[in-house]
Amino acid sequence: MDFEVLLRQERLAERRFDCARRGFTLVEIMIVVAIIGLLAAIGIPNFTRARMRSLATTTLADVRLIDSAKSQYAMENHPPGTFVPKVADIRPYLQAGSRLYKNVPLSNFRDIFGRSIVMGDLNTPPLIDDATRDCFSSVIPDNSEFWGNFCR
Repeated sequence: MDFEVLLRQERLAERRFDCARRGFTLVEIMIVVAIIGLLAAIGIPNFTRARMRSLATTTLADVRLIDSAKSQYAMENHPPGTFVPKVADIRPYLQAGSRLYKNVPLSNFRDIFGRSIVMGDLNTPPLIDDATRDCFSSVIPDNSEFWGNFCR
């Protein structure tokens, strides 16, 4: 009798061990993959939209920085309002270490996409390219309100 009890206990232990080693079924793996796919379908467009919005905000900040540098240049040097400053003229008024200060050739300013920013004279604000503005039209519903007087 003791032998049969020991044999039963051993079989029970083997069953428990087999259940623990069983792993995941194909259905369980498919459910996990479907959930990950659903989360990706929701998250990736939102991430892309946030990225484009941040690029638009960066571009707007760059144009405002150029406008501010032009104003500072005008206050210190007193040129006529129709004077068109060169990049070398207003570069000292840009924040050292900023993207504009580091990556600007001496000919003209460029936005994030590499398109030219029209400097204009001291009486007009710098203007972004229409193509740059149109790149952000999907994430900025009202372009004229967002860009203000920095777009044509």
